Amino acid sequence: MTDLPLPLTQSHAFERTCVALNLTVKRVQSDAGTCLIQSRTLPVIGGFHLVSRGPVAAKPESAAELLQMMRQMTKGPLVINAPARMPTPRGLKIAAGADLAILDLSAPGEMRARMHQKWRNQLNKAERSPLGVGIRAGALMTSGPLVIC
Repeated sequence: MTDLPLPLTQSHAFERTCVALNLTVKRVQSDAGTCLIQSRTLPVIGGFHLVSRGPVAAKPESAAELLQMMRQMTKGPLVINAPARMPTPRGLKIAAGADLAILDLSAPGEMRARMHQKWRNQLNKAERSPLGVGIRAGALMTSGPLVIC
């Protein structure tokens, strides 16, 4: 399988993070593509499986193979939040899929030059402000608000 650009919730880094937080995840992988399945439990609803922004396939028609593999690996409800061009599996369709764009962030000077003047001014003001984001050594937040200092 070629290296496909993966959405965050389908990435290997996201998978490692879920495992580190003791969340149940399974990866379906084939020559057609890849898919990360998260297992969740909610009060009243109970257990279900979630595929967020996947499956990721080289060709949309290849996703059918991944969908079949996902069905074989899971029991119970399977919720799929798939990109718009993916084939629709059998089941209840709650909402339409969404399209996302991949932006090249390698040329910040060009991006800044294309911004409207008001956006550029606000960005410059924000960059001069004393706001900072950091991680404290040894502190892994699993709940509670994110602290920005």
